[in-house]
This record gives sequence, structure tokens and C-alpha cells, in this order.
Amino acid sequence: MISLSIGIILKEFLTYCEINIATYEGKDIENKTITAWHKCKAFGKTAETISKYVKKGDNFAITGKLNYGSYQNKDGVKVYTTYIIVN
Repeated sequence: MISLSIGIILKEFLTYCEINIATYEGKDIENKTITAWHKCKAFGKTAETISKYVKKGDNFAITGKLNYGSYQNKDGVKVYTTYIIVN
């Protein structure tokens, strides 16, 4: 099962879309659903297509590459991030 939320930001004429995708991983020993969340980013025509045709709760497939980064939060702790850059 895949769900998503979409936001479009126009910055310097570049369309940008962030998608949070949930994937069903199965059930644990207490029969609770295990869900993994994946942060995805799309740019340009890909972002436009996603925002036009994909709605929350839709099933769809993506391909892309992993992008790793880090930043310091307000407490000075280094936070690591992983995004899928959608092709």
C-alpha cells in the first residue's frame, strides 16, 4: 500500500514536489502493521506530472536514486537525511 502527500513550490521557475510514500512491510508478532516511510523529491516535468495525476492513497511506482545529506538542528545535533530523487 502506498500513500502520499504532495506539495508544489515554485522557486525561480523550477517546479518541485516532495512526496512521502508509505510502504507496507508486514505485521509484527503482536499483529500490528509495520509501515516504512520514504521521503521522495521530484523536479521539473516529473513534479508537474505527479502533482497532476497522483492523489493521496493512490498506488504507483517510482524509480530514482538515493540522496544522503545532513544538517544541524536547533539543538546543535547533527541529523542525517535520506531522500529518493525521482527520475
